[in-house]
Amino acid sequence: DRYGVTAYVKDMVTVLLENRPEKPLEFISDYLSNALQGNSPLMRACRYIRLTPRNRPPFMDNLTSAYMILCRSFPPVMPVAAGANKPAETLPA
Repeated sequence: DRYGVTAYVKDMVTVLLENRPEKPLEFISDYLSNALQGNSPLMRACRYIRLTPRNRPPFMDNLTSAYMILCRSFPPVMPVAAGANKPAETLPA
């Protein structure tokens, strides 16, 4: 369609049916308001985790999705050995 509304409605209904939140109207309202704001994929994944009951299978899918987004957004930081940032002459012999 001309404004792309159909894609949002299809995605909303799909996510609604997959997650079956306890408060579907709150879920729809939250989905539409966030679609208008254009939130990041990470915020979307966090929202789905929050709105999906923990005993539903999609909860683990949403949790995995959020974790993967976090891994792509924030690469792991390797710990620096003690003294690694000091000049060589200040290191103990």
